[in-house]
Amino acid sequence: MRCGSPADLVNSPCSPITGNCCGSAGDYRAELHQYTATYNADLATFRQTVLPAFQQVEDDLAAVRIYSQQMLHEQEALKSAEEYLNLAMGQYETGVDPYLDVLTAQTTTVLSDEQTLAGLQSSKCSRQ
Repeated sequence: MRCGSPADLVNSPCSPITGNCCGSAGDYRAELHQYTATYNADLATFRQTVLPAFQQVEDDLAAVRIYSQQMLHEQEALKSAEEYLNLAMGQYETGVDPYLDVLTAQTTTVLSDEQTLAGLQSSKCSRQ
């Protein structure tokens, strides 16, 4: 039984005047168990929501790291292809090598450019 209004305090068996309490220890334990169960349910819901979000962030960070390493390798390959083209062009201009070597170097450079662009496009598509 719960005490409501001030008149109830005087007229009910819950009266502090008569020394009676407004509930038993069993009621308080049951209420405590109910609050504990509600808390545990709320905590489980929170975990089901937050932990997958953290996992997704971690996965995305790993993908960015891998993508960065991939782009560095592709940039190095492109730089090497451009150096090869400059060398082949210089050797052709001095008469050491035929123009076919310059064409091969240009093809290598264009393929490296295309590979780098394809990597950028696939990365852009996968992050959207």
